[in-house]
Amino acid sequence: MPDMEKSDQVSLSSPTELRCITCGYDLRSLPTEESCPECGTPIELSLRGDLLSQSDPAWVARLARGQSVLVFGVRFCLICMVCAFAIPFLGFGLGFVFAFGFGFNIPSWVFSVLFLSFGGTLIVGALFATLGCALVTTQDPRDSLRESSSSNRNVARQALLAMYACVPASFVALLIPFVRTSPQIFPVIFFLSVGTCFTVALVATLGWLAVLAARIPDHDLRSRTMKSARFFRWAVPVLILTALIPPMLSATPPAAGGALIRPGVLSSVTGCVFLVVAAGILIGSFRMYKDLRTYRTAFRKCATEANTTNSEPPLTD
Repeated sequence: MPDMEKSDQVSLSSPTELRCITCGYDLRSLPTEESCPECGTPIELSLRGDLLSQSDPAWVARLARGQSVLVFGVRFCLICMVCAFAIPFLGFGLGFVFAFGFGFNIPSWVFSVLFLSFGGTLIVGALFATLGCALVTTQDPRDSLRESSSSNRNVARQALLAMYACVPASFVALLIPFVRTSPQIFPVIFFLSVGTCFTVALVATLGWLAVLAARIPDHDLRSRTMKSARFFRWAVPVLILTALIPPMLSATPPAAGGALIRPGVLSSVTGCVFLVVAAGILIGSFRMYKDLRTYRTAFRKCATEANTTNSEPPLTD
């Protein structure tokens, strides 16, 4: 009898923790036929594994909702990225036709409408993508007592908060006399701060999704997500730096006696690098968007299975 009773409990010396799928309470040493003393969830449900389909149904449902919102926001951001590439070529093409075919130029209000629409779409996409990230990066209840503060989930949420905090902080920097008298410095401060936080948030969110992919489980999806994270980790900073070099050159007084590399040549080189990296980011973003849709489908399926599985009564002898 003692041996049988011991087999019905989770050993305290076990190297693997057993956490309640609903509240994260440590269930080791408790009889498996009982319920969690904190929330009342049957312990048998927490013994079924770490898969999303066997996790807390409310949490998995939140993941599915958040992923849907994230996909919606990224879709708007992709539209903006395509427009950012298309508008200059469209303007050049229309200007050529109007100048040589009809004898008049494009009205300035046309470009004003295009850029206002571009900016509005970007803001909408960023807000929805932020809301989606906030929902997707909610904590798994079973990790509430053991998660590290430097986990991908925590870093992603902190970086998002820092990114939005950088916007008013950058405008406050205009009160500094040096920045106010050197307007070229402002875009450098703004884009470096916001861009750094955005890169950290993006890479950390992809890292968190890769963790969730292992719990779907879909190891091919996890591998693709990690590749996207490694790509954006260097591509976005390079894009930001190459975009900021021209205003930094214009803010720097010419050196006496000339320079080894003329500012015009350096600006042309950085411009070419910017276009190449921007094209790569656009392609990589479409691939990432495809994977995000895969996550959305998988989370919805796991939410349905979790709701069905965890609503079943615990097994009894």
